[in-house]
Amino acid sequence: MTSTLLKITLQPQSPFVTPLASDTLFGQLCWTIRHSLGEATLHQLLEGYTQGKPFVVLSDALPQAHIPRPSVPLSYLGYQLNDPKKRKQIKSQTWLPLTQELLCRPLSQWHADSISLADIVKSNASETKLACQSWQTVVSQPHNSLNRLTNRTGKDGGFSPFSRQAHYYHPSAQYDVYVVLDEQRLSQAQLKGLLQQLGTFGYGKEASTGAGKFVVGDLIPINLNKHSQANAYLSLGHAAPQGHAWQTEHCYYNTTVRFGRHGAEAVYIGSPFKNPTMLTTAGAIFSPSQFEQCLFVGQGLTGVSNTIKTTVQQGYAPVLPVYFDSKD
Repeated sequence: MTSTLLKITLQPQSPFVTPLASDTLFGQLCWTIRHSLGEATLHQLLEGYTQGKPFVVLSDALPQAHIPRPSVPLSYLGYQLNDPKKRKQIKSQTWLPLTQELLCRPLSQWHADSISLADIVKSNASETKLACQSWQTVVSQPHNSLNRLTNRTGKDGGFSPFSRQAHYYHPSAQYDVYVVLDEQRLSQAQLKGLLQQLGTFGYGKEASTGAGKFVVGDLIPINLNKHSQANAYLSLGHAAPQGHAWQTEHCYYNTTVRFGRHGAEAVYIGSPFKNPTMLTTAGAIFSPSQFEQCLFVGQGLTGVSNTIKTTVQQGYAPVLPVYFDSKD
């Protein structure tokens, strides 16, 4: 399979209730393909998906030109932790600017470039001459259930209040999604058109009420130089790394449990809920037994739905090659 690593920029146009996570974005992309190009085309594109041949692999949406700090012990990144006054500052420095120079240095030197989300806001605000406000503000919005028969709430109407978090973005906030694309199966123009359609109709929860809107920039090929002694991968999205030949003592990651559900018209077919899956989050460091140049790691997941047996979930993640010198 010949694939290309691309970067595409998304700019939020409304609040988001569902974060732009790699596996959820892939699921909505599949629904957009089904509605736009037909179910037969979707099945064709998904051929070989669980055998290591994905037609597309998406990353999480990351702050423009930045990547997550690797999920390794902070001392492995070169931090000096003997000063208690700096620990709070270090804890917030979870991002790194993605540059050629950074990838050509060992991980033990990455601490010098780490910054916080607040630092990204300040830099962007000064460049665009906009007010320096939060890059992302989380607001808890109250909701209430409504009895559709009586059109009332309250004791007889099934009063059941709840709150839901919504993410509001800085006017100039832009997010990069890294894409591994098999252009023999889906072209760049087709992918951009599908994402534009997705962004127009909305992503995630409450899209029907205006949430999850975004505009799409151009797809830009990425060809970054790597360290001459690169020996590990930095993941840029959720991944299911099981079954690969890893040096497990040199793999570091955080995990999350995904409680997925079907979208679109599939919510009316049996149960809309999928089986829980555990994935590693962006920023994981995977050390293979034998390093080879690759654009993604992980696997395509199946068996996640008891309602639609052919359902798949993205367990792949785009990766960048890095030199993890601390394991020496």
